[in-house]
Amino acid sequence: MTRSAFALALAAATISTTASADVTSPEEYIYTLGGTANIFDFSRGNVLPETQMPWGFNGFAPATGGGESGADEVDGKGGFWFYSKSRRFFGVKLTHQPSPWTGDYGPMRFMAQVGLLGRSDKVRVLLAMLLAMLMVLFLVLFLVLFLVLFLVLFVVLFVVLFVVLFVVLLPVLLLVLLLVLLLVLLVRLLVLTPLIS
Repeated sequence: MTRSAFALALAAATISTTASADVTSPEEYIYTLGGTANIFDFSRGNVLPETQMPWGFNGFAPATGGGESGADEVDGKGGFWFYSKSRRFFGVKLTHQPSPWTGDYGPMRFMAQVGLLGRSDKVRVLLAMLLAMLMVLFLVLFLVLFLVLFLVLFVVLFVVLFVVLFVVLLPVLLLVLLLVLLLVLLVRLLVLTPLIS
């Protein structure tokens, strides 16, 4: 029996067995972890455990980390943000990524929250105000630093221009003026003196 005939017989047996069974909820037959035991160094299926409609655009999947190395980053080594044997959970990711090798663009991650996580609303407001004040302080420091650098640059440029104009060009201009005066005196002595005498 050839390989394709065996595969066809196996598929027919599976379909007839499934069709004859009393199927009350077909989603129980779905195994979303099939082909997901991937790490960056070795692929075992190259699929992600997305839950979505068939041929869906975006799917939900658990974000468990970058692989069996135990990396804490959720997006470690490109698109490898799911590892089936991981004991970490970084939330549920809404993604359009079909395979770890294709990368992802614009995913969203959702985390569950119960209660206030030990902080009251007043503490959250105070923390938000503190963060806003720190951001304003950073902006003011940045502007002050920018103005100081601008003024230093302006002063340095002014000093350089002063040095170039008055230390280099002024003596050159004075030398040229002195040469012109000497030339005028020389012309007067050589040309006008013989004419007068």
